[in-house]
Amino acid sequence: MEGACVMAEFNGVPIYSWDPWPEPFVTKSQLSKAGYKPGPLRGVVRYSKSSTGDGFLHLFSPDEGIRRKPPTEKQLAARAKRKEAELKARTCTRCGAVQYFKSDLSSGVCEECWLEIKTARDRQRVAEIVAGVLRNGCVILDMETTGLYDAEPVEIAVIDHTGAVLFNSRVKPLRPERLSERGDSGVAATDIHGITAEDLANAPTFGEIYPALYHALHGKHVVVYNKDFDLPILRATRQEWYCPSFGFEKSSCAMLWYAQYCGDWSSYFQSYRWQPLPGGDHSALGDARAT
Repeated sequence: MEGACVMAEFNGVPIYSWDPWPEPFVTKSQLSKAGYKPGPLRGVVRYSKSSTGDGFLHLFSPDEGIRRKPPTEKQLAARAKRKEAELKARTCTRCGAVQYFKSDLSSGVCEECWLEIKTARDRQRVAEIVAGVLRNGCVILDMETTGLYDAEPVEIAVIDHTGAVLFNSRVKPLRPERLSERGDSGVAATDIHGITAEDLANAPTFGEIYPALYHALHGKHVVVYNKDFDLPILRATRQEWYCPSFGFEKSSCAMLWYAQYCGDWSSYFQSYRWQPLPGGDHSALGDARAT
């Protein structure tokens, strides 16, 4: 043991420092790789573990190692069977790809196959939902507004599921100056839909168009592209004008349907990515028809 530093003893077993290594001792792993089982414990090496404090390696003499018996055919067969079962547990049942961990599989399939199955199933499901909505009848609502926050509608259109126009009108807002306000994005509402305060000078107010709009929406299944944006604005404007509820039968968001149909899944948000409205022209009637 020349050169090795004995730091202490425990029950007659010397505890060595890591450097220099106490030759010719070896670890249990080194013996196992050579086909031996360890003999009596001959020493311990102490080493520092930055996160959990000190660690210890047990040392054995290679000359005292016990030769392992070669495995029997039965043991070899059992080992092969275990290995085969372990490999099968990490193999995708759909595409056959072997994963690094068993936990990388979900219901027996890899992430890629799971996503393909999910998107196909969800696309079929949403197609059936939309077919049922069209079969039972609905109306499609779209609006252009004075902006994103605390906004008012400046144009409203409603069509039925056949494309027939039930309502289409511009609306004079209470605060038309917001049309030209530029927020953090530097873009004004007028830049998007092209409607200016001057265009609305002679347009009817919300209170004036409310009866016709109520008739178009009352008792109907109302479909909106980005429902969570349009309907709160419509509700706030109705309340500001002290108008009664429109009394929808129900409402649905076509944007969520379309996102599910496109199948662009976000692993981060665990949902389908929203898609821009295809074919819209930033007019209420044009966007309603595109929806």
